Amino acid sequence: VVIRIGRSRNAAASLRAAGEAAERLGWSGRADRAFGESGNSAHRASAFAAARDAWSRRLSISERRADKVEAARTLGNIGVAQYSLGEYAKALATYERALAAKNALGDEAGAAETLGNIGVVYSALGDHVKALSTFERARAMLEALGGDTAWVLGNLGVIYFSLGNYARALATH
Repeated sequence: VVIRIGRSRNAAASLRAAGEAAERLGWSGRADRAFGESGNSAHRASAFAAARDAWSRRLSISERRADKVEAARTLGNIGVAQYSLGEYAKALATYERALAAKNALGDEAGAAETLGNIGVVYSALGDHVKALSTFERARAMLEALGGDTAWVLGNLGVIYFSLGNYARALATH
C-alpha cells in the first residue's frame, strides 16, 4: 500500500524492516523478496545508497539459497546503484560479476544488457575505446537474438559524437 501511494522512501524502510524480521525468523525466501523490493523502492526514490545496501542483503541471501538466477539479476541492480552513486570502479567490477553469472546461466539477453551497462560505465570513465567495443558486442548479441538494439545504437552514437566522428554518430541514430 505504501508503494502504491508513491511513498517509496517509506516503503523502502518498511520493506527493509520486513526483510530483517523474515531473516530473524529463518524465512529466507520472504527476506530475499523484501530486501529486493526495498532496493527497488529506494531506487525509485533516488536513495541509491539504501538501494545498494538492500540489494546487497538480497544478494547475500540469494547466494546462500543457491539461487543463481536471482543472484545474477541482483548483481546487475547493485551495479546500477553503484553507478548512480558515482562508484564507477565498483560498478564495473559488479557488472563483470553479473556478466559472468549471466553467461554461466546461458542468459544471452541478460548478458547483452549487462554489456551495455559496462559500456555506460566505460563512457562515464572517459574510456571511449572500451565503451565502443563493449557497446558493439552488446549490439551484435542483441541482433543475433532478434532483440531491440535502439538503446545500444543511441549509446554508440553518443560515443562517436564525443570522438568527433559525426558521420558515424548520425549513422547509428
